[in-house]
Amino acid sequence: MPRHKTSDSAKVASQTRQKMLDSAAEAFARQGYNAANINRISQAAGFAKGTVYNYFPSKEALLLALIESVATDHIAFIATAVKEVNTPQERLLRFFSAGFDYVEVHPYPMQVIVHTLYGANEAHKAHLAQVYQPLFGVMMHDILEPGMADGTFRQMDVGHTATFLLTTYLGVSIPQDEEGRIFFDPQMITSLLLHGIEKEKAA
Repeated sequence: MPRHKTSDSAKVASQTRQKMLDSAAEAFARQGYNAANINRISQAAGFAKGTVYNYFPSKEALLLALIESVATDHIAFIATAVKEVNTPQERLLRFFSAGFDYVEVHPYPMQVIVHTLYGANEAHKAHLAQVYQPLFGVMMHDILEPGMADGTFRQMDVGHTATFLLTTYLGVSIPQDEEGRIFFDPQMITSLLLHGIEKEKAA
């Protein structure tokens, strides 16, 4: 019996923590990190003022935990989609299609990611870069390196190319209309990027 109580308690704590993260994502996206109020975040999640401190010691800890949570889910979603296809070209297309799908389903968390990426806080940006390193690896090792090796893509600096593609993905996928739809056509963006890195075929 005590074991079941412990399990139930852990489940409730996990659900509460996730509600806090979801509420923080909307607050940080709408108001910005500096303007967001941690007590209002707690109340918006359905809890009393100060409850958030039971799970996160500060607003900064809440932001960093949110970034890590989003990164883990975001990376897993794209990596799984990429590995469902085989050729470098298909994988690049799948990377972007899955990436755009993720943004449309999770607009607030992804706005926080982009605001952090282009923000002034160097510590927050360093944390973001660290937790998103595996996504950089997917682009480099699962897509670009095999594509350059088999002649699908032209020979370029793989690190710089991966950085450019990831930055482009984040930059064009975040602007949205009031209904959460991305302004840019994902297929057009992907086609342009693919055309830019594909190796020219001999005449």
